[in-house]
Amino acid sequence: MRVTIEGVASTDVLERGEQTTVEWTDYLRGLVRAGLVRVVEWHHPAPVEVAQPDPDDAGAPEPEPVEQAAPKRARRRAADQE
Repeated sequence: MRVTIEGVASTDVLERGEQTTVEWTDYLRGLVRAGLVRVVEWHHPAPVEVAQPDPDDAGAPEPEPVEQAAPKRARRRAADQE
């Protein structure tokens, strides 16, 4: 998640009043807790549109289920019994 931060005190990170947009990290969380920077804005990702099924494919057959592979132990037992 990205955030816009502003310098509260002049440091090597930001000058006082300077703003920049960065990725939210544990390091940044520490700077905020220490009072060196403050979060001005949280940038939320745009909502993702979910693809709707095509109404023209309503009569399409359902895919057949795929048979799961047997676990190694069961395959070994079957091989030993042969």
